[in-house]
Amino acid sequence: MVISVLATARFSQFNLGAGDGLVVGRLGSVITTTDTTHAIVGAGANALTVTGYVSASGNSAHAVDFVGGNHTIVVDSTGMLLSSRGIGINLGAGGNTLVNSGVIYGGLTGINIGSGAATSITNYNTIVTSGSDGIYSAGSKVNLYNVGIIDGAYDGVDTFTAQGAAIINTGSIIGRGDNALDLSNFDDVVINNGYMQGSNAVQLNSGNDLFDGRNGTQVGGVDGGAGSDTIYGGAGSDSLFGNLGVDMLYGGGGGDTINGGTEGDLIVGGAGGDVMSGGTGGDLFVFALGDQGDLITDLNAGGVRDGFDLRTVFDQTGFTGTDPRGAGILGVYQSGADTDVYLYGSFFFRIQGVVAAAIDDSYFIFQ
Repeated sequence: MVISVLATARFSQFNLGAGDGLVVGRLGSVITTTDTTHAIVGAGANALTVTGYVSASGNSAHAVDFVGGNHTIVVDSTGMLLSSRGIGINLGAGGNTLVNSGVIYGGLTGINIGSGAATSITNYNTIVTSGSDGIYSAGSKVNLYNVGIIDGAYDGVDTFTAQGAAIINTGSIIGRGDNALDLSNFDDVVINNGYMQGSNAVQLNSGNDLFDGRNGTQVGGVDGGAGSDTIYGGAGSDSLFGNLGVDMLYGGGGGDTINGGTEGDLIVGGAGGDVMSGGTGGDLFVFALGDQGDLITDLNAGGVRDGFDLRTVFDQTGFTGTDPRGAGILGVYQSGADTDVYLYGSFFFRIQGVVAAAIDDSYFIFQ
């Protein structure tokens, strides 16, 4: 293994043999300007630390182009990796570890990863593109911890053809052309404690996925795709779509729009006036104190009976009986073409386009 240290400007490609490493010092730089001439190339299992400047400005020229996988790349806070018309970091296979505290810019993609073992990416600063995705994986599972900014011209992070993703975000992930996250057909896990924005903030696709946005902000919808997903919205106004599969959808605070999609889903609107649609399948709408003001738009869609779970409300109030309607606690009233449900004299939710006389006690779970 050979470790090279570059402390001056270099205006030609730097080649690393298999297993070799390079440190681009704070005063060092590697610059190429011709088409398809990458700035730094590696033959496999390479180690790269950048505290200086790496630039490739030719057409289809990458700042870093490493064959195979098992690479380790660290970009320091003073480091910059720039590709004007190519990829910031191009990795031929998986099994990589990347830590970015500087700036990675791709005229096409910021970080591109091939197939193979899982790749770990920690981003403390900026990954930005002007042509395609911030991070794209063709097969390697991506374990991403983002504190900084990932700003993709198309998707922020695209692992659609990969073996899954595990993402913790406390920074910002933006997809200016499509989704903040466009994830795999495997079981993905996303915890958003930061900010995500896209036409869909998150496209989960197939797999039994978990998205937890309770402490974050999602601008754009969260789409579960196929599979049995668990999706939590945040304190703001979220749009949650279970899509295919038996899903559990939790709106959280704010006025949310929730659609279960197909099959029998569990839907919890949470605080705020929510608009909830179960979709086809036997869906269960769950309420608690403070969840008042919701609208249910498609009761019994597809001819399959839905229901309302009031157990949490009665646990909170201490009611232990089995006939809240007879006790004057539950009221079901006609309101124009709709039905309004009251608890303890307060409006709780409206059922659109349904006659009140049709809502008997068999629709409710009390205890």
